[in-house]
Amino acid sequence: MPAEFHAPRWARYFASLDRALVSGAAPRAIDRYAVEDAWAPRTTGRLTRPSGDPYALARAVADALPPAGGRT
Repeated sequence: MPAEFHAPRWARYFASLDRALVSGAAPRAIDRYAVEDAWAPRTTGRLTRPSGDPYALARAVADALPPAGGRT
């Protein structure tokens, strides 16, 4: 979902800011609901059931972090 939804939204936002900087006008408002409505029917299939082991993932993250309260 991020690449399909959020990346184009941010690209549209930054393009609006670029145009505003060049023209000196205020950035154009973006109708985020219209963007979402246009995106929704084009989405690819999504998983309907969880997959993976959340405990193992959390353990891997915790193991990669320095000890709490410790110095690095």
